[in-house]
Amino acid sequence: MKHLYTTLLLLASLLGRAESSYIFTPINSSDGLSSNRVHALAQLPDERMVIITDGLINLYDGARFTYLHIDDKNVFPLGDFHGYARIYRQNNERLWIKEYKRLLLLDLKTEKFISNIGTFFDEMGVKEVEVADFYADSQKRLWVRTYDNRLLYKTPDNQEQFISDLTAMAGNDNRLLEINAHKDSVYLFFQSGLITCHHAATGKEIYRKKFEKSHKLYTTQVIYSHIIDKLLYFVCNYNGAGGQLFRYDLSRRSIELVHQADYWLNTFSPDNRGNIWLSCEKGLWCIDILSGSKKLISELHLYDGKVANFAINTQFCDKRGGMWLGTTNRGLYYYHPDRFRFKSIPTAAFATRDERTFRVNCFADRNDTLFIGTPHGLYRYESGNGKVSLYDAIPPDAECYNMLKEPDGTIWICASHHGLYRISDTDIRRFRFDDNVFYLYRNPDNSFFLAVGKGFCRFNPSTGECRIIESTLCLGTIYQLTKYDNNSLLGLSDAGIFIYNRKSDSVSITGTYETNRPPIFRQNNLRYDCLFTDSRGLIWIGTRDGLSVWNHRTNSLQSFHTENGLVNNRIQSIIEDTAHSVWVSTAGGLSCITLMPDGDGYLYQFTNYNHYDGLIATEFFERAAYRTTSGTLLWGGVGGFSMIDTTALHCNANHLPRPLFTRLLLSGGEVVPGVAYNGDEILSGILAHTDEITLRYDQNTFGIELATLNYINPSQTRLYYTIDDSSWNEIMCKEGIGVINFTRLSPGDYTLKAYTTDHRISSEACALLKIRIKPPFRHSTPAYILYILSLIVLAFVAIRTYRAIMRRRTEAKEKAAREKEQYLSMIKNAIAIHPDVQQDTLPPDKKLLHEALECVERNLQNPDYSVEQFSRDMNMERSGLFRKLKAVTGLSPNAFIRTIRLKHAASLLKQGVPVRDVAEQVGFGSISYFSKCFFNEFGVKPSQYPEKK
Repeated sequence: MKHLYTTLLLLASLLGRAESSYIFTPINSSDGLSSNRVHALAQLPDERMVIITDGLINLYDGARFTYLHIDDKNVFPLGDFHGYARIYRQNNERLWIKEYKRLLLLDLKTEKFISNIGTFFDEMGVKEVEVADFYADSQKRLWVRTYDNRLLYKTPDNQEQFISDLTAMAGNDNRLLEINAHKDSVYLFFQSGLITCHHAATGKEIYRKKFEKSHKLYTTQVIYSHIIDKLLYFVCNYNGAGGQLFRYDLSRRSIELVHQADYWLNTFSPDNRGNIWLSCEKGLWCIDILSGSKKLISELHLYDGKVANFAINTQFCDKRGGMWLGTTNRGLYYYHPDRFRFKSIPTAAFATRDERTFRVNCFADRNDTLFIGTPHGLYRYESGNGKVSLYDAIPPDAECYNMLKEPDGTIWICASHHGLYRISDTDIRRFRFDDNVFYLYRNPDNSFFLAVGKGFCRFNPSTGECRIIESTLCLGTIYQLTKYDNNSLLGLSDAGIFIYNRKSDSVSITGTYETNRPPIFRQNNLRYDCLFTDSRGLIWIGTRDGLSVWNHRTNSLQSFHTENGLVNNRIQSIIEDTAHSVWVSTAGGLSCITLMPDGDGYLYQFTNYNHYDGLIATEFFERAAYRTTSGTLLWGGVGGFSMIDTTALHCNANHLPRPLFTRLLLSGGEVVPGVAYNGDEILSGILAHTDEITLRYDQNTFGIELATLNYINPSQTRLYYTIDDSSWNEIMCKEGIGVINFTRLSPGDYTLKAYTTDHRISSEACALLKIRIKPPFRHSTPAYILYILSLIVLAFVAIRTYRAIMRRRTEAKEKAAREKEQYLSMIKNAIAIHPDVQQDTLPPDKKLLHEALECVERNLQNPDYSVEQFSRDMNMERSGLFRKLKAVTGLSPNAFIRTIRLKHAASLLKQGVPVRDVAEQVGFGSISYFSKCFFNEFGVKPSQYPEKK
């Protein structure tokens, strides 16, 4: 879409400063407006503009139009309304639009029209077919008038019947046209000229005011009102007789006629400077509220120097001091006092016959006259009336290349092949030379140097004599001289930069090689266009690729380009203002450089201006910069010249609105509200009314677009943003739109903050948007909970399993031990009871055990029966016997022998055999050793064993 501010060819303003000349910028269908016929204007809480045109509602953010299409199902019939289109803002979420015989309701969160308006009236107890007209007052109460002349209102909390019978109150054929309110009072305006005042809560009439017939209000057809302070202003139009603007004092209850016309008056609104702006078919009336002075602006002066004259349907003064005009068939026009801070005089003002070769080369001022040097003579500019005229004391074909003003007001003009002219209080004198004259320089010691085609010379202004400064160097044409140090001058010539030493009367040029150059010339670009020495002693060097600054104090050279803040790299001229800021003209506008001390050096802050600020759109000319006696700065170029009073630059206290989030860009396209993306609805409403967005982990590369809402100068807007209060980032919004891109943003919760600023003012607050990037399920909270639960279950199962295994092992060991014990007892008992058991019928383990028992039983009384003998009796090696017996009984051969002996001993003790005899019969040679082993086996002494149950 075409940007609002199309490329400006030139800015023509011959009327003085922007505050008084009212220079307007057109915005029409070529910029994206849906239609050039504008019916009504309003501003949303987020400071976008609402423009009602034929058939569409437009929302405008300073860079892009959004169209709201009207469907028949969204239209509510309003049969008794015949006035101007009206826009009522109920709250920050709803907008009512009343047009000829129809009513619309817009949901600002979704930017869609609501189709069931009838339900709103149902809540008020009114059927759809009964609604005749609809109103809203300044307190945002909504009113309904029915065909049977009932009047009802609705507040956010309740709905009430205000007046049950308007006919009985105001008379027959007396239609209610307008409602407004102030504090607890409601004012009703009737077609007959009757105004009634009612208590807002009860509807009780407080008083009524009847217009006299001389006011002609009794035939009114349209009323449009505003309350300003304690004064109620309203416009009345009446059939065939014109319109009137009245002021009604709410305290004194007096009516005063402010303005009257023999044509209809349209809408009006107050600005923030104490004026009422009133639109009409003749143009635009400006009425000072305090003084009562009036001014009709019948011609709109446009940014391109043209003048427009047409009917203005409606107008609106916005929050920031801007004014919007809606026309019958020309679209919109916008004005702001800060829109064009620079005043520019175009080439057309010089009435030259050859604009192709015309340019402004130089300036000088004398008294109230500004002299302007051009290739086609010398011109005078009268600041009082803005007129430009040829100064006929200088030949019109003289190419005025350079001018010099002396402290006493004398002006010197270098007129190339016409020589040198001097304009003083007494006369105009011409100095003739055999060569072209290009530049005159006056040194602080009052010595003069004149640059001519053959070089430069010392010039005596009293006699006109010149003494050529001899040099073996071929300098070519010399264009400029400036102070280098106390003894030297720095010069600019066809050969580059040179140094002239006044003491030695010699010229030296920069070295060819880097090591031969003085430090000031050690830079890559040696194509110079201008020089300047400022009040600090800094030497500024303008090249065709950037700006350099030489500091004698630090013996250092700094270079600047567009990436450092310059508006353009081609430097044309350099000048210093009264506040010691340095201004640099370039091929693309102006850069104002503010210097802040930093030790022995300086910090440089850049502020840029271009044709959107009122500068000539064409390129400035080399060295064509000048500061007048009053401090006004001027710059010349091929399209005329521009000027500014620098004291007016920072007088504006307005702030930019906070930027507006307008679009979410995902996968190369815009996210549409209400549309699901891979199953998820990202936006339920428009981004401008969204506080938080949630994206999946695979949607973490996205862009967010913001509108800067800078209607004054969108090209100079910078957007600053940070996420989670990290470092601030900057985006230059040349088209009034900024896009913040995020790539692979990690899952988490973020807060995006953004604010805007231009070169004068910043936005009053940050725009905030919360962004949540959901992690993949494997990294989500439910997943982590599932992981933890799974670990708990696994740990529980593992513990249960481990315990079960250990329990089974323990039980198996205990069972095996019991079985072995039972088995051993069973075998022993079997042997004792059945000595004739057949060995062939026993299983292998039992057979082994049976043989072992037999061997021990045979040697039971032998105390010397050893394991070696036991092994031989079993026909086994000692280790094999140990392994086998251990596996079957759990006892070693030695323990097995001792256990069998002790069990026999227990049996004998039970039979009453004495202890000593028992010890001998079971093979123990020592009674004490027998007693010890017996105690270890049975837990009692042998003598006590018979008593044990």
